[in-house]
Amino acid sequence: MKHHIEMGQWYITHTCNLACNNCLSYNNYKISGHESWEDNEDFVKAWSERVYIEDCSIIGGEPFANPDIHKWAMGVRKYFDTQDLKVCTNGTYLDLHIDNIKKWIDAGIVLEIQHHDPMHKEKIDIAIQQILGSNTNKISGKEWHGDPDYYEEFDEIYFVDNRVAIVVVGTYDFYTHTINGEGNAELTHKLCAWRDCHYFYKGGLYKCGALVGAQGMLDRYNLKNADLIQQYRPVSIHDNDLETRLTSLKYSVPQCAMCNNAKKIKKTFPVGIKKIDYEQHISSSSK
Repeated sequence: MKHHIEMGQWYITHTCNLACNNCLSYNNYKISGHESWEDNEDFVKAWSERVYIEDCSIIGGEPFANPDIHKWAMGVRKYFDTQDLKVCTNGTYLDLHIDNIKKWIDAGIVLEIQHHDPMHKEKIDIAIQQILGSNTNKISGKEWHGDPDYYEEFDEIYFVDNRVAIVVVGTYDFYTHTINGEGNAELTHKLCAWRDCHYFYKGGLYKCGALVGAQGMLDRYNLKNADLIQQYRPVSIHDNDLETRLTSLKYSVPQCAMCNNAKKIKKTFPVGIKKIDYEQHISSSSK
């Protein structure tokens, strides 16, 4: 029997064209780099034989920045039979991928658009019209009464042939987020909205997106919590105690402390596009 994972995300790039303050995976800093499909296909296939992901997504960074995004979408669809497979995007590159998105929808892949700035919504609406044409109907999340039940959290749900094709969620508040914290790991985990959202990256399965983004930060910066981050060991498909390690994902880890105690904060607009240099940011913050 396959191990059930409630929420699992395939992280395919550190690169993002936006710089949202308090980004979960630190993509507001100057980190970048893509995961090729060729380097990861064997991992995806192997994990598909051991786990079932209820809420399965392809994410980044901005996934559409990865040149292999179409290979990733169709490849994960090939190996995972999950009912709910989504490609998540901030919606700013949709016009460059219209034809591929149509193919994803035909393959049962849902496009999830999380627009981080109201300024982007008009362009997103135009792209949705180009993708779906007149062959669609739309409801709000409040009108959703189907499965999965978490679709009620979306602002807009678009259908094609009675199947969900595109979901849209508007701007939402982020949580205070740092990488150099020395907080209470248990309390931070308890408060974390993403404690049960696990990330696949370079073949391993990580507790959360912060730990995956931290790998990109380690490659570029001298971090106060470098030793703590390096001590983390993601779940490997080759672990002898794989089932035990998969079960342990629901618990806190010492690295939760680096995020400090999470508090929701209001998002500010317009969303930045200029990346922050972490070391300059820390230097200026300490003055």
